[in-house]
Amino acid sequence: KGRYLTNRILVLLLFVMLAWNLYQEQQQLSTGSQFTIRRIDEKIFEDEANTIIRKSYEETYAHILPCEDDIRPSSGKACMQKTIDYFNTPTITKDLHNTANNSSTSTISTIPTIPWWFQTLLRDIPTNGAYGFWHHFYTTQPPLNFCTIEKCGTTEWRKAFCKLNADDCLPNPLQLCGKKKCAWRTKKKMPDDAPFAVFLRDPLE
Repeated sequence: KGRYLTNRILVLLLFVMLAWNLYQEQQQLSTGSQFTIRRIDEKIFEDEANTIIRKSYEETYAHILPCEDDIRPSSGKACMQKTIDYFNTPTITKDLHNTANNSSTSTISTIPTIPWWFQTLLRDIPTNGAYGFWHHFYTTQPPLNFCTIEKCGTTEWRKAFCKLNADDCLPNPLQLCGKKKCAWRTKKKMPDDAPFAVFLRDPLE
């Protein structure tokens, strides 16, 4: 009789657990549906990955000041210096006098706050080789100015441009293109209207 009673209690507990799980799943579905409807009503269709990328961009690179239409690396470096100087602008401090509460000091700044790693990037970029010639690949077949970034397939892109510019090293590759026998920067004159491109890596990797 005792074993029979125990079995009945276990069966009852199993039914209770099953009912509880079904209730929880129903609650999750209901909450999820409400969330989906709210997002649709607000016309927000951005997934989590895009949200992370957009937020990171808005906090950092979106604050880089625009450059003049000049393709020279030296001009690009000078343009980046404008952004560096902008973020290094001293904070403006104004004294606000209040007769009732004596005087108080208020700090006013229109410079946006940026993450520490982006501050470091701006600080180091004029001298860390970011504008080095080895970052620029050129070819006339088809005409293209290409900017490379470390860890973004640079080695493979260099191989591709060497093949595109193979004729530049003929008939004597060693003499014309050095020990690598390769020219990732064409020796031919680049057309003025050659487009510019850059290859970026998925920021979530």
